[in-house]
Amino acid sequence: MKNSKWRKETSPIGSGTHAEVYLAVPVDDVNSSMIAVKSTHIEYAYNLQREAEILRQLRGCPHVVQCFGDDVTDQYYNLLLEYAPAGSLDRLIYPRGRWDCKMAESDVAFYAYQILKGLLHLHDKGFVHSDLKPENILVFPTIRESKFLLKLADFGVSRRAGKNDFDEDDDDEPFCPHHCRGSLVFASPEYLSSGIHRTLDDIWSLGCIVVEMLMGQPPWLCESTNDLIFQIKYEKPEIPEDISSGAKDFLNKCFYKKEDGDDERWTARMLLKHRFVQDNMDAQSRYGGGISMLSCPNNPLSYDDNQWVSTKDLFLPI
Repeated sequence: MKNSKWRKETSPIGSGTHAEVYLAVPVDDVNSSMIAVKSTHIEYAYNLQREAEILRQLRGCPHVVQCFGDDVTDQYYNLLLEYAPAGSLDRLIYPRGRWDCKMAESDVAFYAYQILKGLLHLHDKGFVHSDLKPENILVFPTIRESKFLLKLADFGVSRRAGKNDFDEDDDDEPFCPHHCRGSLVFASPEYLSSGIHRTLDDIWSLGCIVVEMLMGQPPWLCESTNDLIFQIKYEKPEIPEDISSGAKDFLNKCFYKKEDGDDERWTARMLLKHRFVQDNMDAQSRYGGGISMLSCPNNPLSYDDNQWVSTKDLFLPI
């Protein structure tokens, strides 16, 4: 690794609130894969450095994007990440930008299973993603052309479970849902009411994503931010009528609210055993399309589990 030379492309392939994402290509080994480099000026690198620490603790899960290390070049802090050549889940939901391209239930269950595996690992480590949405779920091609491997990504606003935004901001003003972390469309009603991050908030977000995959359109269609906040707090995303009873029950478990009764929203571990997931996974396996058949290219960078990769001259000057 110390002898590798990489060149970071000049134009970003993506951007977010805290950083931009670039491709980095190997200079000497033409057969090696590309990597993604998430960069921001060192002065504003706090969120990216925190994301690096979270990713360090999440290493080893096949459904969480792998981070190979960090690097500082020219006053920029860089995270070295797996590159997802197939983009993100929103491209699968909206092929060529088209709405109403509904996925087959078997595919939805297959992808829900993978998201749940990533969430289970995240939640077992004590974290809440806090911004789970299709754009933050990366898609990797596999040896089966019609099947894709999904990995959770973008942990820039992730928090420890139980963390309160009001306490963290150290502000005299009460929490305001208009200023919530992450995407408002996928926020849970409990978070919008309290500002406290819970693992079950990610389950609500997963339900919204499943609805989006089944319907081929966003889970909420609103005229204003206030309208959206009201609907999330007091309503639930519409569950399609033309889906199986298993899919409907799965979504009801994701969208459970306290006023519905004495139970709680199901956890990632419980949903992995739900019949909607299990029945479809059994069918996938029978026809040779199960998760065991998925395989991605080897990671282009090797790393020591106990040590971050970091070197001042990793990237060649542009």
